[in-house]
Amino acid sequence: RLGPVLVREERLVAIVKSPAGRPSMMRLGKASDLEGDSVVDNTEAPEESRTLRNGSVVPISDALDRAPFGLFLARHVASMVTAWAVFAASQDATAYTFPGLQAELGASNADMARLASAFQLGCGLGAVCSSVIVDHCGRRPVAVASALAAAALHVLMARAASSMGVLIVYRALQAAFWALAMTAMSVWYVEFLPTLHRGQLIAFYSSGWPMGRGAIILGASATDDNWRSLWLIGGCGFGILAAIMIASFESPRFLLSTRRPAGANEVLAAMHEASGGKWDKKTKLWMMSSSDEKPEQFDLASRLRFFVLGHWGVFSFSMMIFTVLSSTTVLLDTWGPVVFQKILSPAGGELPHETLLLFNLGDLGGIIASIVYADRLGRRRSFYIGFVLQGALLAIMAGVSLLYPRQIAVFTVVGTIASGCRCFAWEAATMWTLEAFPTQLRAMALGVAWATMRLSAVIALYVSGKFVGSMSPPACLLFISGGLAVGGLVVAAFFPKETANAPMTED
Repeated sequence: RLGPVLVREERLVAIVKSPAGRPSMMRLGKASDLEGDSVVDNTEAPEESRTLRNGSVVPISDALDRAPFGLFLARHVASMVTAWAVFAASQDATAYTFPGLQAELGASNADMARLASAFQLGCGLGAVCSSVIVDHCGRRPVAVASALAAAALHVLMARAASSMGVLIVYRALQAAFWALAMTAMSVWYVEFLPTLHRGQLIAFYSSGWPMGRGAIILGASATDDNWRSLWLIGGCGFGILAAIMIASFESPRFLLSTRRPAGANEVLAAMHEASGGKWDKKTKLWMMSSSDEKPEQFDLASRLRFFVLGHWGVFSFSMMIFTVLSSTTVLLDTWGPVVFQKILSPAGGELPHETLLLFNLGDLGGIIASIVYADRLGRRRSFYIGFVLQGALLAIMAGVSLLYPRQIAVFTVVGTIASGCRCFAWEAATMWTLEAFPTQLRAMALGVAWATMRLSAVIALYVSGKFVGSMSPPACLLFISGGLAVGGLVVAAFFPKETANAPMTED
């Protein structure tokens, strides 16, 4: 069923066919590690996961696919939902601190733009560092250390910032650890997931984002936009995240890729035991890969060579998508509350907290829809919803506010639906990047893509800070709508391959 078995340089290789019919190789280890007739029928596993076994030889993707859905996976998903809420509360707090900063520190529009840019700049620095650190030091240790550092800096922002300059420096440093933790958590989470329903499980943790944003909106409303209290909310969140990761396991894929199969087996045994199953800790685990590099040979230079020569085209698409996403989203998140305030209550000075909560509920509704349909739609169609449909709805909002300024209900309904579309593009971009790269490069690819994303956001904020005050609210919405349309064109022209419902690559 597997095809011919070849011994190449003393390594046993099985020739299999991918779902597209393309021959590929699964490197299973040294020929001396297997004894007797090891070819068995594995019809229940995905076709690319069929392997040579002697009762205990299993590729890591097959081992994860065989783990029962149960308590371990539920805890794993809950940990990531909590993490996403923490990241959202920290990031989205910026826009809600503006009224308090204007009142207490006399912040101008340029000051607020610099504060928002400091977050993006710090995230870019953290993302660059994560592209090296997370693949070298591990997912869990980086997540724990970064969460603790981010929590401490949140407290400093709330208690020790006496001027906008000091606050901006603290915010940039905090953002660097924010990005480190986010990259480590994203890679850590996906490397535990089975092939079946992987897209839905990735989409599910995004439900934490509107929860975190909702906590900030409610906190801003309860404290009359007290900026110090909002930073403390973020600090508490990162403290909780650090405690969660201290009690968690390292990724079994990472342990195996760094030549620690015993550790990977320990994690798999804990996964099975927590969900009522059993796992033989003596199982021989292998990475499914056609690379001739041994795992221990994947130092930084090897990763860079493997990355540039084998995956540059795939990465270019990821970089373009994240650039468009970050530029449009950061404008909407940073200036959106002010734009909506000018449209809905031009005579008042307070942010429209009730309407923003409705938009947040729309975002949550979109995430729920994405959980159900992520794998059915695939990544390409999800991109179209997030870019094209959301952009069209923002254009309608601009038209309503310009032509029918009293139709507040229509504006709010369309805005809520538009908020429900944004998660589709973000989830598709993250899923696709995580699925399209092998374990040795996964954090590097995501980190570099996110660094590019943050640099784009800094440029967008810098430019917007100079003219956003002179643009009318409808013009702002149309500008963001045009940016989203560009994202739709990028997907239509350059989408490399569909990764939904396929085993995560190790090539």
